[in-house]
Parts: sequence; structure tokens; C-alpha cells
Amino acid sequence: MEIRKKIVKIVKEISGAKKVSLDPLLKKDLAIDSLGMVNIILSIEEELGIELDEADLDPSLLNKVSDIIELVKKYTEEEE
Repeated sequence: MEIRKKIVKIVKEISGAKKVSLDPLLKKDLAIDSLGMVNIILSIEEELGIELDEADLDPSLLNKVSDIIELVKKYTEEEE
């Protein structure tokens, strides 16, 4: 649960959205462009103390907040 909260907080800060759930599309619904995605990834790495592999950062696979959460869970011990 902790990972989800941290990621939602980061996405809210970068997108400027008041509320963020797991299902909205990052680009279409939250207006997050490629620079915004880079900021999200860098913030996640800094906040969680992990380094995401570049091979896992395919923009076509990261469409929703839930996609980012699933990716990050691969790099952490936390299970939900």
C-alpha cells in the first residue's frame, strides 16, 4: 500500500491533478507528456531509492498509474 500512495502522490504533484486514481490514462486524462514521465520516473527512483532499468521504461507499456505501480513492485520487496 505504501508504494501505491507514494506513486499517486508523485503523479498528483507532476500532473497538477487534485485527485488521481489507478485507472486514468497518463497522457490523455492527466496530460502527462514525455517530460512529465521522465520527472515521474526520476521522482520514484529518488523517493524509493531504486533504479529502474531502461528496458522496463517503454512508454507504450506505461499508460496508467497502475502500470507504473506494477513496474515499481518488480523492484521492491513490497507485495500487495
